[in-house]
Amino acid sequence: MLTIDIQTARRFILGKQGLWPGRRWQGTDGVTQAMTAIEYLQLDPLQIIARSQDIALHSRVLDYKPGDWETAAYQQRGFFDWGGWLATRPMAELPYWRPVMQR
Repeated sequence: MLTIDIQTARRFILGKQGLWPGRRWQGTDGVTQAMTAIEYLQLDPLQIIARSQDIALHSRVLDYKPGDWETAAYQQRGFFDWGGWLATRPMAELPYWRPVMQR
């Protein structure tokens, strides 16, 4: 059985989500890379301090500007949202979600 220490596990999880090392992406391509790494970016229509998707991407992309996710998702058509989820998924996953969407 493979065992790893807690520090390695922590870095793996944070690294998979793009939080370690911090803010490693940059620019418009960085927004796309971060959204792909996150896989499931929750969209929030409410803005108390900032919208949740902007907070999530600001912590991962060095020069992120609010609304950059919209360019990656809708103008570049790299991501899709569906139903009541209020979240985006990578466009490459769309064929796998079609059967669920047809129900």
